[in-house]
Amino acid sequence: MKPQLKCYPRYTFAHGALLWDELRVKSMDELSAYAATATTAGALFYPMASARCSDDDLRRIRMKLVALAEDYGFPREVSRSDKTRFDRAAVGVLHDSMGILPADAACNEVWIFLNVRLLPDIMVWRYGSPGMGEADWRVSIDRIFTFNRSTFGRLWWRAQLLGTSQASQLAEDEAVQIVERPRIAGYPRLAAAIARRHIESTASSQRMELLRDVMKRLTRRLAVVSIFVMDESQIRLFVEEVFTESEEAMALANTS
Repeated sequence: MKPQLKCYPRYTFAHGALLWDELRVKSMDELSAYAATATTAGALFYPMASARCSDDDLRRIRMKLVALAEDYGFPREVSRSDKTRFDRAAVGVLHDSMGILPADAACNEVWIFLNVRLLPDIMVWRYGSPGMGEADWRVSIDRIFTFNRSTFGRLWWRAQLLGTSQASQLAEDEAVQIVERPRIAGYPRLAAAIARRHIESTASSQRMELLRDVMKRLTRRLAVVSIFVMDESQIRLFVEEVFTESEEAMALANTS
């Protein structure tokens, strides 16, 4: 029997913003010490939640993400490629360890809680840059408060929509091309089929150009084609046809 899915604490935008104002001037050690005390006490939850995460759940998630980040250099400064590799590995760890109800994961306030209460040190390590002071962290507001760019929320949703294995093989820009298009990402079977076929196209020397062209063609096709009546094999065939069209068009352009 599958374990029961849980709901997680929520911080409103206002609460998160006030807390971030306090945290952004703390050192990395202070951020880590604060995050280690994360608790569900006094936190808001979805009022009709049948199961809520516990403090032990929060500690377990934090322990796994910190250990993973340390494998990629946390808390010291590392290259952008190391941080990207962390993202790819974190996709599966975060998705598998949370056991969160998808409807709850659709609430941005859950991810604000993770960003500023449970994992603020990793968020700062991943996206922060020092300001003028010794401890004056600058993090794009999108990475804290915007749903589709949230530091941790975006990783969980990639695994949910594309599958853990496939999401972990995509670069940031590739995942964004698929997941941030509502007409496509709103139907996970289609999004997963696109990711699967794109991964198989790794031999292409113009990988991103190919994906962009595919997404444009798919968007036009979806205006007149309903994928909701297709089964898995038909979706795969549909996606294959579009990729083949794009590959042939790019090959022709390169020879002209």
